[in-house]
Amino acid sequence: RITSLCRNADIVYANTIVSGLVMLRIPLEARTNLITHLHEMKGALHSLTSATAEHRGESFETTLAAVLKKANVTLVPSNAARRDLGSLVALDGFDVRQAPPCLPMLGDRPSNSHVNELRYKLDIPSSASVIVGCGSLDANKGADLFIQLGIQLLRRRSRPLYLIWVGGWEPEKPTNEKYRLETDVGRAGLTRFFRFLPYEESPESFFCMADVLALTSREDSFPLVALEAAAVGTPIVCFESSGAAEFLEGYPNLLAPHLDIARFAELVQEILDQPVGSAVIGRQLASRAGKFAVNEVGPSYNALFDRVLRERCERHGPSPSVGERGVAI
Repeated sequence: RITSLCRNADIVYANTIVSGLVMLRIPLEARTNLITHLHEMKGALHSLTSATAEHRGESFETTLAAVLKKANVTLVPSNAARRDLGSLVALDGFDVRQAPPCLPMLGDRPSNSHVNELRYKLDIPSSASVIVGCGSLDANKGADLFIQLGIQLLRRRSRPLYLIWVGGWEPEKPTNEKYRLETDVGRAGLTRFFRFLPYEESPESFFCMADVLALTSREDSFPLVALEAAAVGTPIVCFESSGAAEFLEGYPNLLAPHLDIARFAELVQEILDQPVGSAVIGRQLASRAGKFAVNEVGPSYNALFDRVLRERCERHGPSPSVGERGVAI
């Protein structure tokens, strides 16, 4: 069914390296255009491509180059992602473009009463500071670094502080990773200060409750969660190596050297100690996040699809616009 859909589409949009690898096995008609969107950075590109490369009997760099060669256009979300990709494959001859993430339409901001109810549910005092992390529990997202951050902060805090990690497991289906992280926290004697919560489809209430979003990712090309938190005025701290650092350009006190948890903790502490200044930063980031809203960024994607269709028309005859034909994703 996937092969049939792709072969009959004007455009196939492959939204990860995994999808790009699948497309290597699907023959496409000459009229079909492939857009591959690579959100992964160096480590993830290697780990996700290696099995296919081994099956093909070639290096993972060669397989990665084949993914780019198959695509008419390759998209990356940030300069950091482009640099990582370019360190693995020579990009000359490939059409590689930067396409930032698109912030979906958000509902009404959660009310203070709703946020207070969430605090009560999680047994977090109203006077306590809250640090939120978000994402899967794999090494790339740095949930283990989030624990190290918490240890650093809890050692120096006089006021109550709680750390909440949202995501990485489904409700009623805890994973081995969750058990391991909670075991580490327990051995450090800090269980009561940490919460590891399941995947949340609408995490806005957590961002509103947070004093800081801590992006402890070892790798992240430009996480959507950064825009979602910024949209509600929550300050963000991340590593300089993250694609989110480009969103935070002009705010050096929100960027820590790669894997420098001690410095990361200092920056978070500064935000906690300066609530007035942090609120100003939050409002500024909210304004910046608005530039990534779907109504702002969406037209650029539509223009890309239309351009690809026009090029197809030049090669194979008239073709309708994206609005008149579907796109296989």
